[in-house]
Amino acid sequence: MNARTMRRGAFTLIATAALGAAGMSALAAGGVPTATRTVTNGAGELSYKPAKLQVKIPKGKATIRVTLRYRNTGLTMHDVAVKGRGVAKVGREVAPGARTAVTAILKAGSYTYYCTIPGHEAGGMKGTLKVVKAR
Repeated sequence: MNARTMRRGAFTLIATAALGAAGMSALAAGGVPTATRTVTNGAGELSYKPAKLQVKIPKGKATIRVTLRYRNTGLTMHDVAVKGRGVAKVGREVAPGARTAVTAILKAGSYTYYCTIPGHEAGGMKGTLKVVKAR
C-alpha cells in the first residue's frame, strides 16, 4: 500500500467517523444514504462490542446502505452477518486479527447482526441494529 492510498483510507475512515458521530450519513451513487459502523469482539470470545447500534435514515429517504465493519480481536474464526425484515447478508470469515465487512440496503426497523460460525450466534455473538427515520 502506497502513502497516497494510506492517506485516502485514513481520510475515508475519519470522514465516516465524523458523519457517524454527527448522526448523519453520506450519499452513495444514486442518492442512497450510507452509514458505516464498526464492531469488534466484546469481553468474551462470543460477543460483539457494541451489542447495540443505531443508524438514522435521513428525512425524505426510504432506505439506507449500512456497512458493518468487523475486526476479529478474538482467538478463533469469526464473521459478521445481518438479518431481519427479509434481509440476509454475510461477510467472509476471518482469522484472529483480520477484518471483514457486510453491506446491506435497509429500511426502518430492527435487525440482528451475528456470527454465522456454527454455535456462535447461539453462544451470544449477536447484536441489535436499529434503523430509524429522522424526524
